[in-house]
This record gives sequence, structure tokens and C-alpha cells, in this order.
Amino acid sequence: MGCVDAVPVLLTPDSTEDAAVRKAVHDANLDPPWDVHASAEYRRHLAEVLALRAVAQAAERR
Repeated sequence: MGCVDAVPVLLTPDSTEDAAVRKAVHDANLDPPWDVHASAEYRRHLAEVLALRAVAQAAERR
């Protein structure tokens, strides 16, 4: 994932289950920047939401 830390982060959840993806995002200890457009907390939340969507879309393609 990009734009959620100083460098891109590779998430490796144990499975495609939502709980595993959430844990992978949490375990990554993301430290996103904040600016006038979005707070760091919002960007952390967005990273989780987008990771869940990406995994769901990838699972549908299988």
C-alpha cells in the first residue's frame, strides 16, 4: 500500500478473511502523514477499508 507510510508497505494477511486483513493492516503499524486534506487517523482507517476491498476483488477473480 502506498501513501500510508514513508515507504510502500506490503501486507501479507494469513487469509482472505476480513479479520486476517484487518490484523495485517494493524500489524503493519502504519504511520501515515497528515495534512490539510486528511488526518493520519483517517488515512489509517482508509488503508484498512481499501485493503479489505482489494482482497475481496482479488478473491472474486479467482
